[in-house]
Amino acid sequence: MTYPRLLSDRVLIRETPPGELRIGSIILPNMKDDARGFSKHQERALCIGTVIAVGPGERIQVYECDACGTRKSVLVDEGRTKGTGFCGQCDGTKFFLVCDAHTPMHVQPGDEVVYPHRAALPVPIPGAPAGESYLIVHEEQFVYGVIED
Repeated sequence: MTYPRLLSDRVLIRETPPGELRIGSIILPNMKDDARGFSKHQERALCIGTVIAVGPGERIQVYECDACGTRKSVLVDEGRTKGTGFCGQCDGTKFFLVCDAHTPMHVQPGDEVVYPHRAALPVPIPGAPAGESYLIVHEEQFVYGVIED
């Protein structure tokens, strides 16, 4: 089975089938109709799944000021840097690239994780067994924790 190559801090998760899911003695509830009879979510509010693949992590670049040598780190999102072009320590506006790397991921393939169902993006995987569903989530925003034995 071939999985997609993930970018940035995205995580591919195989969803655990519905049923009564537990983390130790904590039961993850199913969302049913609220008191007024409105059905907001038919699926679980929180889900458990197994990490299948992870991206390389968010891209980070470290720059150094030509004038004073001050270093600053900026995140790179889809090719655009997030941050200002000014030093903050001096009047320097010229920086040169010192390091271009990725932040480490906190989860690895095989980890069982807790994530909110509403944040997951379903992904069709060719050749996946019937009944298995796969989802992509952002690690930093939507992986709430790793279940450890």
